[in-house]
Amino acid sequence: MIRAISVFDYTDYRSFVSSFFKEKKNDNPNFSLRLWAPKLGLKGPSALSMVLNGQRHPGSELTDQFVEFFRFSSQQAKYFRLLVRLAKVNGDEKKRIELLKELQKIHPKNNFYLLDGDMFDSISNWYFFAIRELVQLEDFKEDYSWISKRLNKAISPQEAKRAITVMLRLGLLKQGTNKKLVQADNQITTTSDIGSEALKQFHEEMITLARQSIRTVPVYEREITSVTLNISPIKMKEAKELIREFRIRFTDLIEESPGKETYQLNVQFFPLTNLKNGGMKNEKNE
Repeated sequence: MIRAISVFDYTDYRSFVSSFFKEKKNDNPNFSLRLWAPKLGLKGPSALSMVLNGQRHPGSELTDQFVEFFRFSSQQAKYFRLLVRLAKVNGDEKKRIELLKELQKIHPKNNFYLLDGDMFDSISNWYFFAIRELVQLEDFKEDYSWISKRLNKAISPQEAKRAITVMLRLGLLKQGTNKKLVQADNQITTTSDIGSEALKQFHEEMITLARQSIRTVPVYEREITSVTLNISPIKMKEAKELIREFRIRFTDLIEESPGKETYQLNVQFFPLTNLKNGGMKNEKNE
């Protein structure tokens, strides 16, 4: 039986579409993009494959076909279309905030936590935190092309420049001795258990980078491991506290300043089963 999924549970249209496909595939192993494409009115699976693989975004016609296929209500359809528009925004900070505000207005739970433009950028874009750590590398150069290359050209020199400008304005970076960039504070943390749209986007980007590293980074230069276990929902609060304590202790023991390379630590702990009675209702889990 396919688990009922709601578009309102997603802040990325591609994650929603991918989740549907995975659920359908789990329910029917013979289901494929080739079988799904004609149901969407497509001649072949190539366009659908490119959307799911992140190679392109759907145009207006394919977006309409998704809306019709999923039989969205008018509110759901508007929300889905806004998610597609949000994904297409490229560096236009004001436009992105405008779209987020529109999403907040039509979301049934009205639970988006919005930030001002600069702070949203500093949290939602993974490379802000990466650049903030780069300034502590032994070989750091305040050169936007160098920063782009050091981050495997995952961002442009222009994006590096804008990130530094924003972080200087926010006080996340400052000019130290000899006018060299330094961190304003040792660590940054965010409010726990707030379902912020910015935080969701940040974590989605970092999880994507972690997934890519499985193929691109030699095993001796990374550590990706997992464990599957059963717990009682009443232990969720304790589990989260243990994870947070580990993160702090790990940073205290491993981090070096100045350092030689910049790494990212992700810890994911989430349910594989449907939570009975909604799990811990008093916990605002992201």
